[in-house]
Amino acid sequence: MRRTCIQIPNWQQTTSLRGELKWAVNDAVSISPSFYYQELHINDTAVVLAELSNPSADVFRDGNRLPNPSTDPFWLAAVKVDWDVGIGQLTSNTSYYSRDQHSTSDYTQ
Repeated sequence: MRRTCIQIPNWQQTTSLRGELKWAVNDAVSISPSFYYQELHINDTAVVLAELSNPSADVFRDGNRLPNPSTDPFWLAAVKVDWDVGIGQLTSNTSYYSRDQHSTSDYTQ
């Protein structure tokens, strides 16, 4: 009897990038723009069912009929302005956040 086993390719990968600049307009004012980007890619679920798996044979199954991939990219842009007004410090920190997460979920177990 020949048995075919499908293993779950349950890897994930994270890519990220961050940058910031600072511009001293004069002794009292500085402007600091920044940017952060991250993307998480999950190829499939890491959850396995013991009753369907055989770890000694390196066979791991989750019971789903379909893979469960997911991507989760986001970015965050910001501008910080510092102003020394003599009697104190004024700070403005304005940002924009964008996220576009997509995933497939299979509950056929």
